[in-house]
Amino acid sequence: MKKNYLLLALLGIGLFHSARSESSIMQDDSSKVKIKRPIYAGVGIGNNISRFRDYATSPLFYSGTAKTISVFVDRPSDKKDMFIQARYSAGKYKVKGLDFEDAKMISELKSVSLRYTMLWKINPISNEKLNVKVGGTFDAWGDLRTNLALQNNALGSEVFATFFLSAKASHQIVITETKKIWFLKFNPRYRNTFFQLNIPVMNNTFRNGYIYTSTGGLDGKPKPNPFKGYEFSAFSGFRLSTNLMYEQQVFNNNILRFTYDWDLLLTGKKYDQFQMANHLFLVSLVLKLK
Repeated sequence: MKKNYLLLALLGIGLFHSARSESSIMQDDSSKVKIKRPIYAGVGIGNNISRFRDYATSPLFYSGTAKTISVFVDRPSDKKDMFIQARYSAGKYKVKGLDFEDAKMISELKSVSLRYTMLWKINPISNEKLNVKVGGTFDAWGDLRTNLALQNNALGSEVFATFFLSAKASHQIVITETKKIWFLKFNPRYRNTFFQLNIPVMNNTFRNGYIYTSTGGLDGKPKPNPFKGYEFSAFSGFRLSTNLMYEQQVFNNNILRFTYDWDLLLTGKKYDQFQMANHLFLVSLVLKLK
C-alpha cells in the first residue's frame, strides 16, 4: 500500500514538473513572437501661416498663408514608432504694411518637404500615463520663390536637409465605458495626444551665393542655368521644429488627427541670410490598413 502511495506521489511530481516545463517553454516562445505593428495611411489638408525674409534681395519681411496638403504613413506601437510624410504648400506672400491689391512686392512661394522619423521607447522614464520615445528624424525642405518686382532677382530657391535628435512624449486616453462630466457625454473610444521636439544635429543648405542676379542673355548663353552660383554648405545654418498632435477614433478603427507644426529655418551667412518661420495647421483622416 505504501508503495502505491509512493508511486502516485512520484507520478504527481513528474506531471507537475512536466507541466511547468511546458508552460515556461510556451512563455519563452510567446516572448520571441514579434507583435505586429499596425499600419496607418493618412491624408491631411490645412494652412501654413508663415513669414520669411531674404537679405540677399531685401530686408523686408513677407507674410502670407499657403494652402497645404500632406500624405503620410504611420506605424505606431508601444515600443517603437515609424513615420514617413510628404507635404506640398503653395501661396502668395506680401510685404507687411502694403495693401495686397496695389502692392507690387508680392512673392509666390511653393515648397515641398519629405520627413522620416524613427523613435524607440525609453522604459526608465515611461509609465502607464506617459510614453517617452527618443530617436532621429531626417527632414528635407525646399522652396521656389518668384517675385517679378525684383526683375533679375525674381527667382529664388533654398534647400534644407536636416538630421534631428527627436524626443516625443505621448499620452493615451482609452475610454472603455460611457462617461458623463456635467452636461458632456464621452462615448467609449480611443484618444491620443503627443508633443515632439526636434533638435538639429546636422543642418545642410543648398543656397545661392551673395550675388545671384540672373545674367541670362547677357553672357551669350541663351539658356542660363537657374542654379548658377548656388552653394552646398554642410553643418551650416540652423533649424528647429516642434510637433503637437491630438487624435481620436472615429469609425472602423480609423482616426481623425489635428496637428500643429512649428518650423524655424535659418541659413548660415549673415549678410545674405534667409530666414523663415512656419506655423502649419493640418486636419487629417488616418485610415488603418492592417
